Amino acid sequence: MLISGCSRRVETGTPQAQQYDASLPRVDNIRTLPDITEIGFEWTPVYNDRVEGYYLYRVEGSSMKKIATIKDKYISHYVDTKLSPETSYSYRMSTYSSDKKESEPGSIITVSTTGTIESVPFLKAITGLPNRIKLVWRPHPM
Repeated sequence: MLISGCSRRVETGTPQAQQYDASLPRVDNIRTLPDITEIGFEWTPVYNDRVEGYYLYRVEGSSMKKIATIKDKYISHYVDTKLSPETSYSYRMSTYSSDKKESEPGSIITVSTTGTIESVPFLKAITGLPNRIKLVWRPHPM
């Protein structure tokens, strides 16, 4: 008699905590450049031989979600797009090695996008002037 079948191992419980490589350098001193629907990031590149690139995380709900893998350690800028105006976002960054080990996380940075710009209620262009156009506008209603 031969019995054959498939079994599936199901792991239960909470997932294991992220294991970090303490020997990899951290990314600190991140500068932010907020806009209406984007936040730009600038940092000092990490020129360590073991560093392959960077991971950027954003808080979503109650956890950090990886939103970008920056595959070049010489890059020092990134822009997170499609954000909501006048909203706070929290981020952290880490380095990773060629074997995908990750540095300890950097400090959490909280930054807010800016508000929308009010529209100009009145704008008129006066033409017919020699080599110029005159613009007349009211920045706010009277």
